[in-house]
Amino acid sequence: MAIDNTIIAAGLGALGGGIFTLFATWLKSRFDLKSIKTELHNKDSLEAHKEVFMLAQKICNSCFPLSERKRSYFIALMESYYINRIEKNYIYFSSSITEILDRFNDMYQCIRRYELQDLNGDVEEFLEKELFDEATRLSNIIRKECKEYQL
Repeated sequence: MAIDNTIIAAGLGALGGGIFTLFATWLKSRFDLKSIKTELHNKDSLEAHKEVFMLAQKICNSCFPLSERKRSYFIALMESYYINRIEKNYIYFSSSITEILDRFNDMYQCIRRYELQDLNGDVEEFLEKELFDEATRLSNIIRKECKEYQL
């Protein structure tokens, strides 16, 4: 009993088509997973940038040049935004953002830690001359970077 070559060809064709379909489905699912991961990363990054933007705006609104309570506002804002929200999201920020945030944190630590009180002269100069300008610069950087997100 001989097997007809057309039956073998049809069987191999069906098997090859099935394997091709399986491979195409697997490839598509990998691409979809990568796309979903990218979308989630972008969403998390955008949320992290929103937190920094809120901090920058609140500093601009409460620590403007004529404000008499810059120190207390700065401490309160750093404790409620930076310590609890922003610090954990550093991986999402560019070096220009982290540079400003690091400067804010350094000055906050100088204010809060007794052993760093010798640097208070630098803190007063920072609060009076740099804080508002740096917060404005931070806000502008965030605006520019967030325009790049396509969600």
